[in-house]
Formats: sequence, C-alpha cells, structure tokens
Amino acid sequence: MNGESALANGNPPTPPHSYSRTNLSRSPPADRVQKLTPLEGEVLVADDFPFEGYGSAYDRVCALLESLDASLSGRELSESLDFSKPMSIRMPLRDFIKLDENIPYEHGYPQYEYDPRVSTLVVRCKPSPIRETFISEFITAFAMVEVSLPLDFPWRISIIGKPFFMFRGKYSGITKNPAIAVTFLDGDGIARPRFVLEVGITETYEQMTGDAQKWLEGYPGTSVVVLVKLEETPEYRNPIHGLSEEELEEFGLPSREEIKATDFTMDGLGQVVFKELTWVGSISGFLEVWRRHPNTGLAVRCGARMDVLADPPLHFKLSEFVPIAPQDERTAKIDWERCRGNLQSSMRALAASRCREAISSNETGGEVYVS
Repeated sequence: MNGESALANGNPPTPPHSYSRTNLSRSPPADRVQKLTPLEGEVLVADDFPFEGYGSAYDRVCALLESLDASLSGRELSESLDFSKPMSIRMPLRDFIKLDENIPYEHGYPQYEYDPRVSTLVVRCKPSPIRETFISEFITAFAMVEVSLPLDFPWRISIIGKPFFMFRGKYSGITKNPAIAVTFLDGDGIARPRFVLEVGITETYEQMTGDAQKWLEGYPGTSVVVLVKLEETPEYRNPIHGLSEEELEEFGLPSREEIKATDFTMDGLGQVVFKELTWVGSISGFLEVWRRHPNTGLAVRCGARMDVLADPPLHFKLSEFVPIAPQDERTAKIDWERCRGNLQSSMRALAASRCREAISSNETGGEVYVS
C-alpha cells in the first residue's frame, strides 16, 4: 500500500480504584480557565448522567466512579447503572480541571472527553473486551516495529492511550483520550501523536468522524487516523430480566460461580449462545483511514471503507510518520487472523460475564449491564 492508500491479546485494563470526593479536592489554577464559543450548528450533548440527587456535576462524577469501583469489586450498587455506554454531563471547566488533576490514569480507564465550548464531559467507564481486542492488535503491530529498530534510532516511539490531548484551532480547549496514539519524540523534546486509532461500538459514525476531524485539524503533527466502527446485532438485552424463578428453572442455568466461557457456543463470529439464550450478538464492522488534505488542511477519508473482518489490506510504513533513512524503514502490519481468533475468545468471555451479572441481577431484583 502506497502513501495515498489507506495507510497481544491481553486482558482489558482494569479501571483505577478508590475514587473519593475527599481525595479530589484541590482547586484548579485560574489561568487554565477560558471562555470558548460552540461551533455554529453544533449539537449539545444531552445530560444523561445518573446520581441527580448528588448536587454538583463534580460530586455526581465522583459518585459514578465510586459505583464503578464497587461494581468491579463485586459489591452491591446503590442504583442500577449501564457502564457499557458513554455517559455525558454538563460540567463547568473549573470542575473538570480539578477532576483531571486528581484522578489517576495509569490503567487507561475510565476515559474522558471534555468540550469547554458546551461545558460537557463524556465518561467511558469500562473497556469492552471486543473493543480492546482491536486495540490490542494495533498496539502489537506498532510494538513489533518499535522493538525491531536500532538503539540509535533518532525518533523515540511510544504507544499510549492514557493521557489527555488538548486540541487547537476551532477545537481549542477540547481534551480527550485516544484509543491509542503512536507518538514520536520531536527534536524539541515533545512527544506528539502521528498515528491515532479510535474504536467505537456504542458511538455513532458521526461521533467517530468528528474525532477524526479533531485529531487531524486540531492537533498539529497527526498524520493518520484509523476509525474502527463495530456493531453488535442484536444489541444486548438481559435475556432473563424479569423472569420468575419457575421460568428460570426451565432454562437450567447454573449458579453464578459455575459459569465458564467454554460452556458458550458460537458459529464463527456469530451470536454467542448458552442454554438457548443469546448473550452476545453477531459482531460486524468496518474500518476507515483518514488523513489531512494537503491543500485544505481538512480531514478527509482516504480510499474505500473496508470490512474489518475480511482481512483489509492495511499496513503502515514508518516513513509515513517521520523522515528516516532507507535502512530504518519498517512496516506495521495487522494480523487479522489472530485478531479474529482473539475476538472469538473475547466474545465468549463477554458472554460469560454478562450471564453471571444477569444471574446476580435476578437474585437482587435489579438490572445490571455489562459492556
């Protein structure tokens, strides 16, 4: 693939623990607060955040993080929450800065995006095993390039997904986490992202193309953005929610502790089934490569949309990102066969997790969601 064409399976990261309103108390520096105007015609994000009775937006976010910690630890929640989907809330910039400065990001989750033009925070609480499968494959591809380079290679490469990046221009002030960013240490000693991957399941295609525009038009040096849009069909709904004990007995579900991923059956990447109930839908998706137009500077899609499960011809030459000597040329390639195998394992693991949580939900009389 030329420059004009489209450019280990580990466990998903565990979100950090111990979110306490008492630990998030430092006041933000005043000089970071600025007033910004929304773009013309931009749609405001709806406030769909839980914990309405907790007062300020800051306290509500802290309550969410405490509930996430309880969920991960197996403790009972004060209210039913869907951690699988992004949650948005209107929040003053000053509160977001305080949140940003006090929450650890060493595990990569939760992830945040903040738009000061509309004073809106979006929180992604938990990684989806399906989403993480694709992220892992891209990390592996670039990591193999990194370890093959000579020790005196002049560009230091880092593969990251944790820090915030703040955009410029018409996106000035917006901050977000990438799924992953491949950064190169420039001559001025600053590591700037040249390649960015965004993977979405619950996000709309319009939201994802908006991310591509932010990276390419609002962050200098970004050369390539890859969008992977995934879809689960049908969308998950707890199949035993609201069933009586007699109805549950008809399905013969074992106890929560006896559920094993190997008990679930699937056909290729189709639906994952256990006891004649569907726990994960079929996974499909597409991939697009976006670049900055050399004349207009605007983000544009390069080449055709590709089926992400059909071995898309995708690889990236190191020279696409930084000037290098011919002998240092390397190519990052995605192993799609390995990705499909890992995806099957992730789908079974997700199905088992959903089944366990559904059984717990019926025992406690609530509804639990697992992404």
